[in-house]
Amino acid sequence: MECCAECSETQGCARLDRVFKAAATADSFISYLPVPANHRRIREAGISKFARLQEERAAFLAELLATYKDGRSKGFFCLAVQLLPLDELQAVFGNLSEDLSRISEMKGRTALLRQTFSQLASQKGLTLKLRRRV
Repeated sequence: MECCAECSETQGCARLDRVFKAAATADSFISYLPVPANHRRIREAGISKFARLQEERAAFLAELLATYKDGRSKGFFCLAVQLLPLDELQAVFGNLSEDLSRISEMKGRTALLRQTFSQLASQKGLTLKLRRRV
């Protein structure tokens, strides 16, 4: 077994229940919102397919971080890539490529990406900010 999602005894598992409860309420340095959905994806498609998708996400994030460094957007891009569907992020990014090439300042290009990713998140009912414990 590689992860909890591959275990046949997940019903009533105290450890998993604790993780899901925490995922519903707050974040730490990453968002825990996708934990239940990730768990479900692994159960349905297997850990190998899930890992490949995560590698694709990591590669896309690495490209964003290498190309759009404004000193303030690293956490934002990490959340966007973690929470939003990768195919939609890539489509939005592709559609913006011409607009991005016309903006000379890094700050302006990054602002356009942040605005567009925020709009996509809003359409999905998400906010690209970590949830703090109350």
